[in-house]
Amino acid sequence: MEKLLLLVDDEPQILKSLRRLFHNTDYTILATTCAIEALEIIREQPVSVLISDYSMPSITGAELLSRAQTLRPDMYTIILSGNSDQEAVLRSVNDGGASKFINKPWDSEALRTLVDDAYRDWSKAHYVLETPQVLNQASFVSQLASQVKNDVNCIVVYFHLPDILNPQGTLDIGEKRELLRTFLTHRTNEPWLLITFGVTDEGRLCAFLTTPDSQSVQTTVDRLYNSLPDSIKFNGYQLPVRCDIGYSVSDNSYIDACELINNAIMALQHATVTNMSGPIAFKQQFRIKHTEQQLLNHRLQQALVNDELEIFYQPKISLETHSICGAEALMRWTNPQLGSVSPAVFIPLAEKNGLINELGNWVMCQTALQWTQLQINSINDCRISINVSPVQLKDPKFKSRLISVLTSSGISPSLFEIELTESTALQDFDRTLYLLSEIHELGVMISIDDFGTGYSSLNYLSTLPVDIMKIDRSFISPIPENRVSLRLAQNLIRIGHDLGLEVVAEGVENAAQLTALSEAGCDVIQGYYFSKPLPLDGFRNFTAQFDTSDAAIELATGKSRLHRLAG
Repeated sequence: MEKLLLLVDDEPQILKSLRRLFHNTDYTILATTCAIEALEIIREQPVSVLISDYSMPSITGAELLSRAQTLRPDMYTIILSGNSDQEAVLRSVNDGGASKFINKPWDSEALRTLVDDAYRDWSKAHYVLETPQVLNQASFVSQLASQVKNDVNCIVVYFHLPDILNPQGTLDIGEKRELLRTFLTHRTNEPWLLITFGVTDEGRLCAFLTTPDSQSVQTTVDRLYNSLPDSIKFNGYQLPVRCDIGYSVSDNSYIDACELINNAIMALQHATVTNMSGPIAFKQQFRIKHTEQQLLNHRLQQALVNDELEIFYQPKISLETHSICGAEALMRWTNPQLGSVSPAVFIPLAEKNGLINELGNWVMCQTALQWTQLQINSINDCRISINVSPVQLKDPKFKSRLISVLTSSGISPSLFEIELTESTALQDFDRTLYLLSEIHELGVMISIDDFGTGYSSLNYLSTLPVDIMKIDRSFISPIPENRVSLRLAQNLIRIGHDLGLEVVAEGVENAAQLTALSEAGCDVIQGYYFSKPLPLDGFRNFTAQFDTSDAAIELATGKSRLHRLAG
């Protein structure tokens, strides 16, 4: 972006002298002898520094500055005047908000230094990066608003760069800025693309650019997208760069800067959720979906207050004793208007809007209290497991909340189990290892859920303080017909035992699966074959009616069926 310096003086000779003073600098000089014309320039262009005479025929320098401040309150202003009386100084500073008041004739070197310092201060207040120029959010929005007011066809682009600007990543701010700088300087040179970049307060890269007409929008955005690098070299490594783009267009219709930005964000959200490649343009259906999400979000926030949440329990059966050895606690939401809402819908929403910590804490408290009562009345020495979101693990208060739940409920830590997915366990590994080690020292059991579906390293998993490994249902469902899946499940069970872990198979739905897993040495099964997730009263009834001898007969019958299938 240009370094705009505006010079205002009603005497042409003085204006000429000022222009000469800054002629060989990198400033773009705007000059006028009319204060009213100066206000129009300030309204239309992002002037960084203003130098104005004090005594002018139409309005005084103080009045000019006062009006200019309403247009661009962040602009640095300097008054030059041959009138050095105290009243002029006070009016310039108090009424006009002048940053500096300098007497004529001026010291050229001192004035140049003052303007350089003023621009440097202005730049620090506006840019995240100066080379290449990347604006902060406030300046980005302000400049976009100016373009939109001037009826310019604007394209607003939002980028998703998880490899560079990932808010959950481990890089510090300085490293992220260097990565961003490297990414932008690796762009293919497209001199005709006059683009203004910015970074939001949340660390999202954004940009706006202009186009002469609506017919050239797609071409312009495609040229921008194709100019972005697929990889960058950073700290001696060649790093791949993933990039999703969502964009919106003003298209000469009545739309303000904030609406343009919101539309681009909605388009980007659609791109990331659907994994669509290439630039995604905003459509009105995205707004409808966004409105629905906002309504769902509001209802979810009220769900705790309105007592709409409930804990369901799915039993776990030991294949050694044929008895109930525990259960998994699962949160369910029933809304009066929506009915039953799937956890696959509301859990990601809660993680996104920051409600997951409150919901997770509620699940821990309710489950511990209810399980303690079940231990007294119907089941003994059985473990209860709860799912923990990666967002919860990042909460500094998670450990203290867990300790509080254990203490207030009186539940034995050895009967309390937290389940983490593979990907969660391996995020920010050093921090996760430290936290899980502290939790494990409390006596709490730790389980790796959905094992085999992530990108786990056995070396990493063997380092973590894990007690239980759960085989994902995707490996169980094809058994026994699919021999490859059966061998995979057998190998996973063997790996788990080699690591000294208890192995749980989830998603067991028929006798053949049960028998195959039992013969493979699986320790515990969980699934609809014995029971779907049940509300508290239903689970209590299930435990009261469950007969270990019946389970043994089921297992024996299943074996005979499997042997007949194999024969």
